[in-house]
Amino acid sequence: ENTPLNVAQARLPSLTPEFVAKNYPSFLSVVQVLIVNRHGECAALKHTATGILPKNWNLCAQGNLAQAEFQKAVGLLAPSPDAPPGMQGQGQGQAPPWKPRMFEMAMRDTSGLARESGAAPASDGSRAPAATCECGQLTDLGRQSMTALGAYLRALYVDALGFLPPVPRRPASDSPTNDLYLRATRLTRSFESLLHVLGGLYPALEPGSPVFRVNVRPAEHETLMKNPGCKRLRPLFGEFKKKCLALHSDERRQLYADMRKVPALRKHLDSKGLLEDSRISTAMLDVAFSEYVHGMLPPDTVDDALLTRTLQLASAEHILPLWKSTAVARLRIGHLLREFAASVAAAVEMDRAGRDQQPKMAIYSAHDTTIAPLLATLGSDAESAKPAASLLPEMLWPPFGSSLRVELLKDAQSPYPPV
Repeated sequence: ENTPLNVAQARLPSLTPEFVAKNYPSFLSVVQVLIVNRHGECAALKHTATGILPKNWNLCAQGNLAQAEFQKAVGLLAPSPDAPPGMQGQGQGQAPPWKPRMFEMAMRDTSGLARESGAAPASDGSRAPAATCECGQLTDLGRQSMTALGAYLRALYVDALGFLPPVPRRPASDSPTNDLYLRATRLTRSFESLLHVLGGLYPALEPGSPVFRVNVRPAEHETLMKNPGCKRLRPLFGEFKKKCLALHSDERRQLYADMRKVPALRKHLDSKGLLEDSRISTAMLDVAFSEYVHGMLPPDTVDDALLTRTLQLASAEHILPLWKSTAVARLRIGHLLREFAASVAAAVEMDRAGRDQQPKMAIYSAHDTTIAPLLATLGSDAESAKPAASLLPEMLWPPFGSSLRVELLKDAQSPYPPV
């Protein structure tokens, strides 16, 4: 928490003895932990703001190398002209280019989802093929952040609490270890972020260690992202979004005016007509934040104060509607919360029956659009601390690498654990 990061990056509380004693007193024991994290820092999803974004982001040297080694390890190799017939994918050929989706969508038209362009940006003479990022790719900074999150989880749940074993437990058969449930979305930055969290949680595994299964759902069964097939959600969400934006029309216009004072932002805003369609804040999340968090914007153009206001208005656009409407919240994130409730209920029954808890921990590697609805639905002290028409300073957009933990704790002094 003392690391000098900006508002676009997550911070974790220091694991001091006082923090552990306060939050995990001796009469409480951890039964199960559910973790939802946003992926780490990444390149901009689209290279459309030419006045702000460089044509090439050379921030992915380690990531490109790791991706090539991963593709080689699992046999996903692109055909090579000099590879013998029938040998492609068998240690021959070259690793295919990075793709925004690790797995293709299936069985449903998902044209309503926001899409990233996987095309490489045009060269401006500074292109370094070994380091250049594609649109939306997890950068080397993002990989470091997610590894640090995994190391933090290890320091807390392995070293401080002894909740997880120091090394993964080997099941009776060759099946994956049962202590962890791992899940990612189809987007590659989510999958790669999960791999680095796992690497921080269990670093330097010995050959022959238990394998880990990563669960990825097809589009029509995904609960970590908005369901593109829900015909009721879009108009209902749009209705309440307009109401919430109307509460902050003055702040939105002032933010627009202040952004126009920055020459690089003015050109982008004018070209998009963002004031009319009320998308100033969310449009700027991708345009300015990725560049800012990687130290690529001059200090005198965008500062923490401007970013904070942008995050607040983005929250007003996408989080407040869930606070204002139970129906919107249920359609947007209800299926995932139902999964969490079922997992907690099953854990309680396992504990009461004296059975080994499986899994002990679930890690969901997701997105800001997963954590934000969860925060809105679960509520916050900020909701009652301010009038409905004011902009809540505590209500910020989830930063890169942020995480939300749901812990089931058992009171040793009670015959049954409270939920």
